[in-house]
Amino acid sequence: MSLNMEQISVKRKNIVLLVVGIMLFASTLRVPLTSIGSLVPIIRDTLGVSSTIMGLVSTLPLLAFAFISPFVLAVWEWKELFSYQCLYSRSE
Repeated sequence: MSLNMEQISVKRKNIVLLVVGIMLFASTLRVPLTSIGSLVPIIRDTLGVSSTIMGLVSTLPLLAFAFISPFVLAVWEWKELFSYQCLYSRSE
């Protein structure tokens, strides 16, 4: 099946919109992760914990992203498959 020029143009537009959307979403997630650095002394003094503990606490979100990210695609595919089956099993 070959795509005509209009379909290719729409596909490129969709890819550009997807990339721009991901970048905007990522930029909003970056602020909470990077802003904790300026608050570490205040949090450390208020809670009375060591700098080592604060370093570990501020690293937890990054570790969570690192460990959970590989599974996101699998969960997404499972959700898509499950919703597809539910949708078409009702229509029969």
